[in-house]
Order: sequence, then C-alpha cells, then structure tokens
Amino acid sequence: MIILRKFTNLLLPATLIFVSCGDGKQPDAAAVDSTAVSSVDSSTSLKSDPMENNDPGAIPDDSVFNDGSIPSSWANAGFADSAAVKRFVKQLQTWTAANQVDSIAAQIAFPLKNPAVKNAAEFKAGFEKYFTPEVKSAIADQKLTQIFRNQQGAMIGQGRVWLTEKNKTIKIFAINK
Repeated sequence: MIILRKFTNLLLPATLIFVSCGDGKQPDAAAVDSTAVSSVDSSTSLKSDPMENNDPGAIPDDSVFNDGSIPSSWANAGFADSAAVKRFVKQLQTWTAANQVDSIAAQIAFPLKNPAVKNAAEFKAGFEKYFTPEVKSAIADQKLTQIFRNQQGAMIGQGRVWLTEKNKTIKIFAINK
C-alpha cells in the first residue's frame, strides 16, 4: 500500500505537467515545420514494397494461412529457395494468362502421372484439356504469400497444380482439373 501511495504521488504531478503542456488541439497544417522531412538521416533505409522492384520472391510468407493452417517449411517441402518458387509462380501466372503453351510445357516434369502425359508434344496437343478455365483461374488467383507446401511439394490453386524442385529447378509434377 505504501508503494502504491508513493507511485500515485509521483504519477499525479507528472500527469498534470504533461496535460498542461498542450491545449489538446492538433497543429494547423500551415504551422507544421516543413523542414521536418528533410531532417531524416539519408542513411536510413525504408522498407519498400517488394513488388516495386518486380521481385515477387522478396514477399514474406504468411505464418498462418487463410484457412487457419500453419504452413510447413520450404525445406520440408523439398525447396532450397522460397523466393525461387514465388518467382516461378509469378512467371507461371504470366504464361498461363498469355496461353504460352511452350513455356509451360518446358516447366513440366515428364512423364506426368496425373494426368497421364508422356511428353511435351502430348501436353501441347491437349493443353486446353489440362489447363482448363478452372485451372487457369486457380493459378491466376494464387497469392504468393499463401503457397501451400508439405512433404510432397508445393501446391497452388487449391491443389490444381503441384510443384517440386529437381536439380535446383522448379517443375510442375501434377495438374488436377
């Protein structure tokens, strides 16, 4: 009780001094010192938006996904570089939007088991069958911070496309319509 009284005796005068120093009003815009911004140390680095420099790999992962699940580590999913996966997904979104079949086919680990596709020529011939509007939409809507991963690899578009890393290269190993 004695400690509380001493604390109150110190706190009350400090509060009164603090409150009496200002009138509670915001300063007029014209009264604000216009040199305040120029006084910032130029060596201070401000964090910029990672997409400003076109590097989707610089975007940090969410620690909890929208569904409440906690993602596995990238290493557990077999990826050495999470930034490379994000750059790959961003590139895949671009290729898919432009229907760049050759570019997409070059990133597939053949033969595919799901769907059963033996080689790039077979994939190109049936591209519209594999990359349905639903698959294309799922790829386009994939957030780079929400790429699911587990010991099987990384999945984008709610399981529509699965990725793996082989020889330091990101490859598509499954496409689910």
